[in-house]
Amino acid sequence: MTEFGIDVARGYWRKIIASTPIFLSINHEANAYTVSQIAADAPAPLMEKERYPYGVRKGYAQEVFRFPQNRAPTAGSS
Repeated sequence: MTEFGIDVARGYWRKIIASTPIFLSINHEANAYTVSQIAADAPAPLMEKERYPYGVRKGYAQEVFRFPQNRAPTAGSS
């Protein structure tokens, strides 16, 4: 996502926060912007985020975004 132009990335982010309960991002930190910056500019309601260095490749970060509002209802809930 961070290889796209900023406007395209923002469009992807809007689609992600509207359609999935969880999103994993593993991206290089040296690009023009990070997924964290996109998320900070347009946060989702109730968004939860975890961010760690990605141990497999130096200079990369692993981020997990959770969007509870997109979770499917469980059996017995309404």
